[in-house]
Amino acid sequence: MKRLIRVAAERIRSSSPATLTTLGILYEVVLGLLDYATPEEMSFTIFYLLGVAFVGWAVGRHAALLVSAVAAGIMASHEWTLPDVSRRGILFWNTSTRFLLFCAVGWLTGEITRLNRHLQKMVEARTAQLRAETQKHKATSAQLSEALSRLQTIIANVPMILFAVDRQGVITFEDGRALHSLGVAPGAHVGRRVLEAYGQSAQMPGHMRRALQGEEFSALVEIGPVALETWYSPTRERDGAICGYTGVAVNVTGQRRLERQILEISDREQARLGQEIHDGLCQQLVSLAFDANSLQGELEARALPEAQTAARIAKYLDQTITEARQLARGLFPIRLDAQGLPSALEELARATRERFGLDCRFETSETAASASKTMATHLYRIAQEAVANAIKHAKARSINLRLDDRDGRLELRVEDDGQGMAPAKLTEHSGMGLHIMDYRARSIGGTFSFGPGARGGTAICCCVPRADV
Repeated sequence: MKRLIRVAAERIRSSSPATLTTLGILYEVVLGLLDYATPEEMSFTIFYLLGVAFVGWAVGRHAALLVSAVAAGIMASHEWTLPDVSRRGILFWNTSTRFLLFCAVGWLTGEITRLNRHLQKMVEARTAQLRAETQKHKATSAQLSEALSRLQTIIANVPMILFAVDRQGVITFEDGRALHSLGVAPGAHVGRRVLEAYGQSAQMPGHMRRALQGEEFSALVEIGPVALETWYSPTRERDGAICGYTGVAVNVTGQRRLERQILEISDREQARLGQEIHDGLCQQLVSLAFDANSLQGELEARALPEAQTAARIAKYLDQTITEARQLARGLFPIRLDAQGLPSALEELARATRERFGLDCRFETSETAASASKTMATHLYRIAQEAVANAIKHAKARSINLRLDDRDGRLELRVEDDGQGMAPAKLTEHSGMGLHIMDYRARSIGGTFSFGPGARGGTAICCCVPRADV
């Protein structure tokens, strides 16, 4: 039954408004004819209202007003034909009241129908919009689920740690395969402060302070025998206030071990070559120089012209011996083992002055004299590389080396008055020499930095905690 009613309603609504309005008027006319044929006391008002309501529902309020006028006119024409003239006032009142009633019913029916159809369209449009949003949300949810699955796969298989810390320094998230190398289960430190969980790392307090101050950076963290290359990124509220930081740490213990071994092999090989040049080649050159000097003396005693050639050979041999000794000292700084780092840096400054003819000076404080062999070797190589860069790239005419002890930290600073470094290099850390210096500093627990110097050139600084010596 409901289905039949729905089908009938759809067919009626599919008809043209003119057709439906005409049908409504015909209905009222036929009803009026029936009203004429019935006794006077028989009232057809309710049936007239049904026609008006039908047109208002099917067509609209304006067509319903037209049908209302027709229905009221038909009923009035029937009553006004009655012979009783004394009732004309009452008839006029009845006709007016009936017309207004028909108009009200037609208007209300049409308005209610219009509002109902408008509401139905809004519901259909909103339903379609919700369906589209639902499909979009389903697609987004599927993408997020796929991305989460990939991320979980990466976390489970790559030696890395993902972590999040709030502004109080409390760990809010911690997961990753690399946690097992630290003997920590994923999530075991959630709710604990970073310094409580990883207080054995000397670098962690400084890194946490920098991240909570809004700095985005990467650094090496050593926790026991495990080395982690860590990237820090601060998180912010909508107003820009820092609410903590997130980070990624990758286990690079094996890589750092290999790099350290390669660097140690390189240092040992340089020392071996320097020793061989000093003890082998230089000694042979010295012997040849003695022979050249003796030959020169004999030729001069005989007043032979070949004496000038022998003198030139002796002179070139002396220059070659000097350059070989300088090369040997660069490869194997003997004073570094015998007299310590300050003496080796002083020798580096002196050799630079003599070889390149520029002003190179070394200064130090008395408290900065002690350093382990490993630290001294790395700091010397950093100074050596910095001086070479100042001469080769910056075209410096003056270089200052200084070694100080500042608040328990050994600080090496090399500053020149050269051309300085391009902004791109200052931000990108380009250049193998800078990477090697940075690695040497981090391998002994220190920090490496470089930038514009006070004299317009470049300043390179390496700070190493004495606790790491």
